[in-house]
Amino acid sequence: WYGVDGTLKSHVEFANFLEENSMDILPLDPMKDAAGNVIEDAPSTIYELCREMQLRSSYGASSVVRNGDYVSIDMQKGDDITTKRNVSMPASINLSIPVYFGEQSVMVKALMRQRATSEGKIQMGVKLVRPELVRQDEFQRIVGTIAREVKLTTVYGKPA
Repeated sequence: WYGVDGTLKSHVEFANFLEENSMDILPLDPMKDAAGNVIEDAPSTIYELCREMQLRSSYGASSVVRNGDYVSIDMQKGDDITTKRNVSMPASINLSIPVYFGEQSVMVKALMRQRATSEGKIQMGVKLVRPELVRQDEFQRIVGTIAREVKLTTVYGKPA
């Protein structure tokens, strides 16, 4: 997860990555429509959501003309990335991963990132939320456990 943090992949590559690492992803909350109703046939995993991604682009233009001259021209391009069943991607997912090899898993939040390229393709990825603080907390937990077992005093800080 640290290796893909902050990078975008094609949605197919990202779906493959999620499938290979699905054991680290905590279950999604039930999906709801705009009215707040639970969508019964919504994908139940983030992997299923990525597999169903589709891109809808819309273009629009408006202009103001006065006395034969253009005064302003406004162009809009909108990209909407949803699934085939019109379910939006969640803003974040929760991971249960060990920070250090051989240690217990901890919950790490990952923000979902997606972008439509100029070629009309979808790129997706994750951005881990404050991974350095998660690492520091886990380090202090491990050191604290050892310190209690062998009766040591630990001091954290920067050398003078």
